[in-house]
Amino acid sequence: MRGSRAGASPGRRAGGELVDGVLLVAGLGGLLVVVTGPFDGLPAAVTAVLCALAAGSLAGWLRRPGTRVVGAVLRASRTGATVAAVLLLAAAFTAASYLVAVRPGQVDATTAGLVLLAFPLMMGLTGPVAGRLADRFGARPVAVAGAVVAATGFGLLASTGAGGEPLDVAWRLAVAGIGTGLYGGPTQLLVVTAAPRERIATAGAAVQSARSLGFAVGPAAAALAWNDDGTRLHTGPAFVAVTAAAVVAAVLLVPRAGRRPARPPAEEDR
Repeated sequence: MRGSRAGASPGRRAGGELVDGVLLVAGLGGLLVVVTGPFDGLPAAVTAVLCALAAGSLAGWLRRPGTRVVGAVLRASRTGATVAAVLLLAAAFTAASYLVAVRPGQVDATTAGLVLLAFPLMMGLTGPVAGRLADRFGARPVAVAGAVVAATGFGLLASTGAGGEPLDVAWRLAVAGIGTGLYGGPTQLLVVTAAPRERIATAGAAVQSARSLGFAVGPAAAALAWNDDGTRLHTGPAFVAVTAAAVVAAVLLVPRAGRRPARPPAEEDR
């Protein structure tokens, strides 16, 4: 985003980036507060005001120069769907982790931590393999395969419901971790290699921002699986929703016939 304001002073660029961040955090934070309902019993008028402020903040963020530059890069390189897939898969990952961690009355904290370790462990082990496979077969087939494997793992978790022995949950998380490790590097490669050379950093930052946004949204969305009085967690339906998000991500990663990257953004668009 800094490159989009090359003619501006460092102070002005830093100030603009601060405004971008404040608007985005205010918008998403307001929406998450309204959706997850941490403050029960808020008057309807207060909720309406929060929604309006959040929507206004997000609308303002979308109109910011830095946001428009990122949008122009993604449109020109036809990688918006890939970035959206990264967001969905990141949200699915953190939502699944939340659902496993807070299963009521299942295991102690140590066991839950060891179970959750299966996901990042397999993701870390699979990441280098994904790079080798992408070099040999291409980034997109590996990314699609990874998303499919991740969706399969999440779907297997849905079958455990609120129960399931720790090992049963762990190996299913491992499958999802393998898929996540397979898609991570190749999706990043798809976006940065399609971007104009002078906008590679911007494209890479867009992927990371989408991933971070997914990490933030996932647990908040998963918290909606609790019933009204917080005594029951509807794990099965929640994992079905997580699986659906991963399936949508896999579909977004599938190349569409007849679509080629457009020309790089013109200088005046940057």
